[in-house]
Amino acid sequence: MAIPKPLEEAGLALEYQDDGRKLVVRDAKVEACPIRNRGGEALANLLKADRNIKVLDIREAGITDDGLGHICLALRQTDQLEELDVGAIGACGFEFVLGVVRVCKRLCSLSVSLVDKGTLVAVAQNVSAPDYDVTSFAGPPRGEDEEEQEAEDPEGEEAESKEDKLKKLQALLSANDYDSSDEAPPCSAAGQDGSEAFGHLFSQFVSLVREKEQITSVRCVGDVVPADVSLDLERIVEEHCARKAERELARKERGARATFDYLTEDLSEANLSTKLNGMRTYLGQQLFSSLGEALFECQRFKSKDNEAVATWQGECAFLAMYLRNARQDLVRRPQQGVVP
Repeated sequence: MAIPKPLEEAGLALEYQDDGRKLVVRDAKVEACPIRNRGGEALANLLKADRNIKVLDIREAGITDDGLGHICLALRQTDQLEELDVGAIGACGFEFVLGVVRVCKRLCSLSVSLVDKGTLVAVAQNVSAPDYDVTSFAGPPRGEDEEEQEAEDPEGEEAESKEDKLKKLQALLSANDYDSSDEAPPCSAAGQDGSEAFGHLFSQFVSLVREKEQITSVRCVGDVVPADVSLDLERIVEEHCARKAERELARKERGARATFDYLTEDLSEANLSTKLNGMRTYLGQQLFSSLGEALFECQRFKSKDNEAVATWQGECAFLAMYLRNARQDLVRRPQQGVVP
């Protein structure tokens, strides 16, 4: 399958497996610039166009937090993935993954590798806190006209000293010292240190995995992952697997009960006894005798080298046909000797 042009320009190689259900994305140009655009948006568009992809593996694609954001937003819209394998990401990328876990209902398996950083996007770290400190700024230099105007200032109000003006300026700046993100609950880890950001993200992750009972496999590795978080995830996954096995067993039991109910209803249609003795009489005299006759006739045809019963599939088909005909004859037969 041809690789889309944007993905090829980003240096990504695509490999489809399992008849197109699994997509493995790798970095085909490992020697290129590490901060180049990895084609996250192009890969997101590919996922939107191909809903047959159920498993996505980008561990070797070099796609980090920024590109992963495009992919996760697309996955939240399509809800198509059953398995997701992600390479090394920071706290910001991990927050995008949490959004997928929170929204997607088909996700059953997740694998992530975490790095103790707020984000792995280097260009997002070129501004630090001291860059916003303007308390030491004295203002533009004054001209001679301004100095003469101050000297000729008429007596009236006392001129404020430079120290008082500086104190007022500092008070004004401290009164308005907040970010726009402080107006709402914090939700982004891009501007935080790795350990600080991961602290609340891990608690959210454990809670989300506990709520999503369809998740039966979680792999969260990295030096930043605490041991207690790994242990909690392991226990939660074991509980989900046990509940899945219980649901499967209950489904089989419901199927067995449905079969028994169908058999009971079928016997009632034939106007056979609904009493226990009548049921035993029917099973002993009708069902077993019909099955014995069917097996005998099957062996008789098989002894004559009949090709229709030369295989076990043919034998099963012959038995089913014979029992079906015997049942129809039983329904049409006058109901004599049947216990009421």
